Amino acid sequence: MRQQSNPGRAASSQWTYVLVGALGIAALVLLGGLAHQGYRTFVSKGSTLTATAIADPTSLKPWPTVATATSTVTRPPTATSAPTQTATSTPRPTNTPMPTPTPTPTPILIDIEELGKLVTMQYKLQTISVVEEKEDNWIERLFGENKVVLVATGEVMAGVDMALIADEDVTINGTTVKLIMPPAEIISVRLIPGESWIYDRKLNILKPNWDLELQAQKQAEDELVRWSTSHGILEQSEEVFTVRIEAFLRRLRFTEVTILFRGSEERY
Repeated sequence: MRQQSNPGRAASSQWTYVLVGALGIAALVLLGGLAHQGYRTFVSKGSTLTATAIADPTSLKPWPTVATATSTVTRPPTATSAPTQTATSTPRPTNTPMPTPTPTPTPILIDIEELGKLVTMQYKLQTISVVEEKEDNWIERLFGENKVVLVATGEVMAGVDMALIADEDVTINGTTVKLIMPPAEIISVRLIPGESWIYDRKLNILKPNWDLELQAQKQAEDELVRWSTSHGILEQSEEVFTVRIEAFLRRLRFTEVTILFRGSEERY
């Protein structure tokens, strides 16, 4: 069965809705006003605070400083590589070899000779000495020959042997003196090693002769003496001797000096 609606009850419900809506709007307005008043109060207080801060800056306490936590990333120290250890071998003491002793044989005295030779002339000469030895057997000649060619440079010295003067060879009478001297002679001949050399050498394979070099030296010395003698080395030696001895005797206050050589003419 269908119910009938009550018109008066429906009208009452509508007014109720209107009243509730009005109250809600009023509440919203009231809340908005309160909120606006609080905002103004906050702004007003902030402005007063700001003005006060400008008027007397010393009266205000400083704002607390908020320490900013700065995170500093500390890197770990770089790992330094350890120094490379060089393997150093400890040097061993060097074995110093003992010096080889130089043989110093004790000289043996063979002879003593007093010399009174006065050298007054010297020649320096050069010659070529050739010494060869040929085999008579033709079979041995097939194996070569013994031959030495020596280029020899040497010195020939001539002088007077003063030891040969006897007492009767000297005559003194006041400031006069007379001397009879032994003739000049070859005192020495020698080859100069640094200026002499073997120019050529040949040896027989079957019968080598190593003594040819000594023979070549002896032959060179003989040749130097022969050449010097033939070119007046002895006469020149006596002339020089006479000049030197006479000058010496005149310094001894001898006014007349005579010097003779045995077997030769008188020379002053």
